[in-house]
Amino acid sequence: MAVEFKWSDYSSAWQAALEETWAAFLNGSYPIGAAITDANGEIIARGRNHIHDRDGLSGQQIGGVQFAHAELNALLVLPMDMKPEDVHTAHIYTTVEPCPLCVGAIYISGIRNIHYASRDPYAGSIDILGNTQYMSRKPIRVEGPLNPDIDTVMLGLMVAYHKAIDEKFASSAVYVRWQKKNSRGVAFGERLANQGLLETLRGDQATAEHAISALFTFYHENNEAES
Repeated sequence: MAVEFKWSDYSSAWQAALEETWAAFLNGSYPIGAAITDANGEIIARGRNHIHDRDGLSGQQIGGVQFAHAELNALLVLPMDMKPEDVHTAHIYTTVEPCPLCVGAIYISGIRNIHYASRDPYAGSIDILGNTQYMSRKPIRVEGPLNPDIDTVMLGLMVAYHKAIDEKFASSAVYVRWQKKNSRGVAFGERLANQGLLETLRGDQATAEHAISALFTFYHENNEAES
């Protein structure tokens, strides 16, 4: 039986990160979004991947360059007057496990709570925490992936995106690694790339809530058909 995706089951931080993810996809950049909350759960910054676009930039955010990552863009718009102790108790939420650039940036920022929704078996670099003298100085709390379904759906969205921009993606080292570590997510991404759902959602100007719900429905319907 398909498991219904309920937007209301996700915190405001996760909702914001998913909204940023969908906005990134619609604007032609990698579908990754991030949000930062204070200790009380109030959103104080948010950002998305802008590598392939410059639209929707806010304040000091960057776009059109290879380091215009979601987590970095969220960090760049943190309130300038935050006290160090408030930064330490902040939480960053990102839809994909942070890469080396973003793990380093989060670490340097002083944020000590990281949450990620889905694994990245190729570039995900949470495991660099604690592996050098410098990266062992601060106590960092990490939670992720969020749940098995979103782990698979987010990777599938990434696969579909890559296949749309690179016809040779299936022979890349990234694809091979993802296939080895999360074959279910890759298979879902393949189906998603071939079925046309993303193009329909784009054409309908679907909200993030509707789009992510549709992805989950498609994922579970395919699972049922295979079982």
